[in-house]
Amino acid sequence: MVQNSPLSSLPTGEQHSQWDDKFIDSLFLPVFEVREDGAILYINAAGRQLLGIGEDEALPPFAVDLLHPEDRKRFLEELWSAGKRASRRNEYRLTPTDGSIIHVSGSMAPCRTDEELVVQRGFFVDISPMVEAEQQLRTSDERYALVSRGANDGIWDWDILTDEVYFSPRYKEIIGYAEHEFANHADEWRRRIHPDDLDMVVEANMRCIRGETDQFEVEFRMLHRDGNWKWILGRGAGLSDETGKVIRLAGTHTDISRSKNAEAALRASEELHSALSRASFEAVLIIENGVIVAANEATRRLFGHSLSELSGKAPASLMTPDSQNLVRVHLQKDSGEAVETTGQKIDGDTFHAELRSRSFRYQGRQTQVLSIRDISRRKQAEERYRTIFENALEGIYQSTPDGRFITANSTLATMLGYESPAQLMEEVTDIGKQIYINRSERERFVRELALHGQVRDFETQVRKRDGSLVWISQSVRAEKNLSGRFLHYEGFAQDITTRKTNELISAALYRISRAVSATADLTELYQTIHQVLREAISAHNFYIARVYPDENRLTFSHFQDERDHMYDLFDISNPETRGLTLDVIREGRSLFLKRDQLEHEMAEGRRVVRGTMPAVWIGVPLIMRDKTIGAMAVQDYENQNQFTDRDVLFLESVSDQIALAIERKSNEERIIRLNETLESKVVQRTAELERKASELEAANLRLRELDQLKSSLISSISHELRTPLTSIRGFAKLVARDISRKLCPMLEESSVEQLTDRMIGNLSIIESEGERLTRLINDFLDLSRIESGKTFWNDMEFDPSSILRETGRSIAGQLAGRPVQLEVNVPETLPCVVMDEDRLRQVMINLLNNAAKFTDQGRIGVQAGETDENLFICVEDTGIGIAPEHHRQVFDRFHKAGDGDTVPGRGGTGLGLSICKEIVEHYGGEVRLESQPGCGSRFTVFLPKKEDVSQKETL
Repeated sequence: MVQNSPLSSLPTGEQHSQWDDKFIDSLFLPVFEVREDGAILYINAAGRQLLGIGEDEALPPFAVDLLHPEDRKRFLEELWSAGKRASRRNEYRLTPTDGSIIHVSGSMAPCRTDEELVVQRGFFVDISPMVEAEQQLRTSDERYALVSRGANDGIWDWDILTDEVYFSPRYKEIIGYAEHEFANHADEWRRRIHPDDLDMVVEANMRCIRGETDQFEVEFRMLHRDGNWKWILGRGAGLSDETGKVIRLAGTHTDISRSKNAEAALRASEELHSALSRASFEAVLIIENGVIVAANEATRRLFGHSLSELSGKAPASLMTPDSQNLVRVHLQKDSGEAVETTGQKIDGDTFHAELRSRSFRYQGRQTQVLSIRDISRRKQAEERYRTIFENALEGIYQSTPDGRFITANSTLATMLGYESPAQLMEEVTDIGKQIYINRSERERFVRELALHGQVRDFETQVRKRDGSLVWISQSVRAEKNLSGRFLHYEGFAQDITTRKTNELISAALYRISRAVSATADLTELYQTIHQVLREAISAHNFYIARVYPDENRLTFSHFQDERDHMYDLFDISNPETRGLTLDVIREGRSLFLKRDQLEHEMAEGRRVVRGTMPAVWIGVPLIMRDKTIGAMAVQDYENQNQFTDRDVLFLESVSDQIALAIERKSNEERIIRLNETLESKVVQRTAELERKASELEAANLRLRELDQLKSSLISSISHELRTPLTSIRGFAKLVARDISRKLCPMLEESSVEQLTDRMIGNLSIIESEGERLTRLINDFLDLSRIESGKTFWNDMEFDPSSILRETGRSIAGQLAGRPVQLEVNVPETLPCVVMDEDRLRQVMINLLNNAAKFTDQGRIGVQAGETDENLFICVEDTGIGIAPEHHRQVFDRFHKAGDGDTVPGRGGTGLGLSICKEIVEHYGGEVRLESQPGCGSRFTVFLPKKEDVSQKETL
């Protein structure tokens, strides 16, 4: 800078003689004049005021004295280069006398020359407010960029009128594109949306455009450059013009693929994952020197404070008093980890908050970013999930591959016999060893998990804490993180013991039923029964005992035990003869006894154990037609928890079928023996007749009749046994085929009900045919005893009225669904008779069954009364009737209505009426028949009254 220019000595007044000083001084715009060397010639009043130079004060000699040192060289260069032309507008910093800095903008132009020196005249404007505003704007932009980068969101801005969109670099980066690879047009966005989501996403935007909502939020899938689909959380809001029409939409895109994948693995925590995906809508604070210097709009919405009110506050002041110290410690640690605390809004409401902080250098200053997220909904969801977890009907758990429980709910603990989940997780250190009955089952389970990643409906038997066994069904999957690293197993378990027990019962009943025809004799039948029970309940120590009252003896027909041996008990009618099996038979109920209970009852003298003391013992009576024929028992010598109440239920459920099977097999063997006896007698009698034909002609005739009767008997029995047994076996096969081929595959189909009805119908036929076979055998045996004189008649004096009413109503079930009315008109009292009550019931049941068999519509009636000498009982019906020529024959043995063996649909043994006649005649009575074809039948039984019986005996 020139300090001693020749022009500096020129008088100021002479330099401005041609100016209008008053006009220039009156301008509000600062005006100056300098020489080419920078010497100040003039500054008007506005300029002096801006520079703080009074009217009486001298101006600095050179202009550069008023400039900031960093701007002086640039000013002189501009001054020298200006020459005789105007300079462009430039910005400089002035330093007034008070030491402040003023930003100005001005320009110069040559106004005259003086002895070849150029004089420049110019003006300047104070632009300090504008510079300060620009600086604040830059700071704001930097802070916005910082928040955006911290939120990790892509930003978009859609001009609806031009259909042009601004996509931020982060937006494009989310779906795998560089800045230049993704055009700023709405079509670029639309064509990458998943087809299934496009309508939903467009509609969300359109609702905002139509003004139906101020902002929107939508989750959808966008196609990544690598061909995969990215889950995007899109948020936006509209900007309207002065008419209210939305002309722009702007918002953010957040990549929520990671949270969506996590959501699939842990659906119950959906609210948590949704909250974690809202990065750009969480409160974000910029902190310097321990106070808030900036905050986003979400902070205002979350706490209710205005942004200006937030400025200068300590972050901890936004929390409840008892949480503030935790926030301070968290900010001091600056670990980047999340911490949960309690936030407090301006209105006093509190909420669960999650905090994260991170420090960085910004413009040379240490700065912290603190994000605050309202996690109240997540906490509620966690609480709901915890409630669902604890109250679920299924057992829920997580476990490690080596067999340790990580988590478990109360249902699982109870299912496995533990008092709490904590006890279960503490005591069970090896699931395969401590829980599974068969460790190989656990190994197979783990192999399937490793191979397929999940296992569904895996059924196995497991051991409870007390050693008892239950069946469970598991559905489990292997849980992995996003990188594919294995974390743990998680799954559900259901107690299916009841269902498995029912399945075992059904299978056992079927197998035992089949065993009657499939086994050769009783010994083989007993072995088959034992095998069925052993497979169902591990009945290794098992026996079946039979009662023979006539011999006063209890025989162990089948006995398999690892410690004791088979024996018989005699004098069983004597109360002094004791034993657990006799207790079951005498009490007629099941006994389930463990060693502790047994020892206690033995000490009190209530029980007697024969043989080795068992750890657990179950005995179940075998009952046939309300009569106990024996008992069966299982026992274990080591584990008193080997059996449970379900095993008792299983044995009770199959006991009737076992008793029936034993009875049928016994009857079958008795029939075989009887047949052999008959054949032997025929051979013997025939030989005798051949040797003594002339002397025993009458006996020979009788033997022929006996032989003819035997042939008829054998033919009838063979036919009648074969017919129901064929039906039983055929329908049993149909049931088995339906179960294996159709029921299982159709469990989820609508036709299950029809199939079930058909199966029930088949089983009803099996039951009906089985009852038919039983009646045949019983009738045959009754007739045989009556003929042989071996029948036991338990005669007593009684009023038959109640028995007649009871038996009359007994056929109501046979008439269900048929247009047949049952009428029982029996007086409250009748004269007493002396006879066997059971034989009277047998007579009535045979007559009523006969009436029900041949009556399709109309009525069946039972009446009773007395004459002078007899008691009469009448059973009449409106059935098909009997021709008069057959009246005598109906009481013959093996006679049946019709030309063939049976009337279609009305098969029978042909012994019922014959037995009725034998019983009534045994007591001195008579059976009469009145019937016409198509007009029904009337059977009347006459029995001597008690007085007549006494008189007869006296005579």
